[in-house]
Amino acid sequence: MREDRSRGRRPADTKAERDYRDLLEGTLVLIQGDDEAKFCEALIALGYERGSERFEHFASAWRSLKRRRA
Repeated sequence: MREDRSRGRRPADTKAERDYRDLLEGTLVLIQGDDEAKFCEALIALGYERGSERFEHFASAWRSLKRRRA
């Protein structure tokens, strides 16, 4: 495990860091993509219920981004 000894922190969890980085990269691909269905499937996989306020907020923001880029 990697440690940040200069600040006296506990050992870093490199697997968690890698998983988080992979999640961010995957999210970026979905945001930049043109498939709304895949984006919505990803939101559901992350635990957002279709029709919930947060789900609709993210879906609406994605659609808005796509309209601006078109």
